[in-house]
Amino acid sequence: VAMNGSGFNIYVLGPAALDKNTLVRQFLKREGRPQAELADWCYAHNFRDPQRPRYLRLPARRGDLLKRDMSELVEDLRAAIPAALEAEEYRERLAEIQEEQQERQNRSLEELRQEAEKEGLGLLSTPQGFAIAPMRGDHVVSKEEFERLAPEEKERVQKLVAELMGKLRQRLERFPVWARESRKKAKELEREITMSAIGPLLSEREAKYDDLPAVKEYLREVREDVIENVQDFRRTEEGPEALLGLARAAPGSTPFRRYEINVLVDNDEEDGTPVVYESNPTLGNLVGRIEHVSSFGTLITDFSHIKPGALHRANGGYLVLEGQTTIGVIVAFITGFERLSDPLRELLNYYRVAAQAGVQHDMIARWM
Repeated sequence: VAMNGSGFNIYVLGPAALDKNTLVRQFLKREGRPQAELADWCYAHNFRDPQRPRYLRLPARRGDLLKRDMSELVEDLRAAIPAALEAEEYRERLAEIQEEQQERQNRSLEELRQEAEKEGLGLLSTPQGFAIAPMRGDHVVSKEEFERLAPEEKERVQKLVAELMGKLRQRLERFPVWARESRKKAKELEREITMSAIGPLLSEREAKYDDLPAVKEYLREVREDVIENVQDFRRTEEGPEALLGLARAAPGSTPFRRYEINVLVDNDEEDGTPVVYESNPTLGNLVGRIEHVSSFGTLITDFSHIKPGALHRANGGYLVLEGQTTIGVIVAFITGFERLSDPLRELLNYYRVAAQAGVQHDMIARWM
């Protein structure tokens, strides 16, 4: 247990009636020392590449704290953002943007209407859109009336109508551009209001993890994601799909799952060196697994479904495995080693001697 060299394992052999597992764990708790600084290991959503979850290494006892902080943060955001976007200030400023766009459109059409009236024409609004037509007083000139006009007058009116229709198309083509500008202004306003609402909440969390650059970077990405997806936090009425349970992509999934923290290894209850006992050392039990959930006939997963194995939990401590090694296996191993031919046998001997020499060197260096 006191050796620092890598590649060494301890095999405990004894009578079946002897409670070897309890003896080994008690011994390691008493004599063992941490092989590395204990840490909590967490998985979080990777906002830049969702297919590659972000892992976070935190000092012991702070992984669960981060999980609780993120859960509380989401609850605070779900209350603060709708309140800010339903406030009178936001509504008034948004109405001003919409009114500005409408005024630009009305002003543009009014200018064209006045120009048309000077020529005895009118700008008409129809179910199919806008049109230019000759007018007589307050009513549109009928087809029969138009046909009774002199040829020169009809040619003049047709030329004016074509000219004004060209101007009308040019003005109407500006409407989508103005609409995009208004949407951009509304988006900037929404971003400004959202930042003012979430700023104090996130700054408070960032201050708690000022000594952990990786967590601070993660929280900065959370801030940007919240701003870009602020619609997820708006209060919406549940439609028929939600009432029937069809709105969710997977059981228990919500847009806010990406802000959760999956604490893979939690050393909150460890008061010393971790000693993990694994009675069934299968591949899944040792290295962990990734679980899936069924959604509309398809298996899906994300970072929250990553489960730890014994190797994760024993990191920085000791892993105790229960084996069923018989004397026959030991004899077969020794016999097989003796029958190995060079250079494989010589190579194994070299690594064994080199490892022993390294351990002896470290022990002598500590004594001197």
